Amino acid sequence: MSFSESVRTCMRKFFVTSGRASRSEFWSFQLFVFIMTFLICGWTASNLIDEEISILIDCFLSLILFIPSFCVSVRRLHDVGCSGFYMLFNAIPLGALYILILTLFPSEADNQYGPKPFSGKEKQSDKKGNGEDAKKENVKKIIDVEI
Repeated sequence: MSFSESVRTCMRKFFVTSGRASRSEFWSFQLFVFIMTFLICGWTASNLIDEEISILIDCFLSLILFIPSFCVSVRRLHDVGCSGFYMLFNAIPLGALYILILTLFPSEADNQYGPKPFSGKEKQSDKKGNGEDAKKENVKKIIDVEI
């Protein structure tokens, strides 16, 4: 999944906590959140606007980016086989470190939260596999017709 696809997917699934998110989707969106926060906070801190307006813009951005970031984190936890309630570990000391470690694990096979999300490599191999299966089916049909 490309960077732009990841961001679009996370913004499209703004309030969706069901399902799963791949590592690339999760980390690409976290990079997007970091870049946006850095740019907006830097722009508002440059003293080109009033301090009150700067605070309002920063709070609005934080709220807008927090919701999809939280939801993609829950979906990422689902991907490694953990409940979304694990996000409550962020409330205890070193809990955020535990969540960080969980998000680094590779995707599990199909689990109770849905099928394994696809990465670009898996999609290409699936397409090749489907093409070969289709060719085999066509060959079988031709052989059956000739016999």
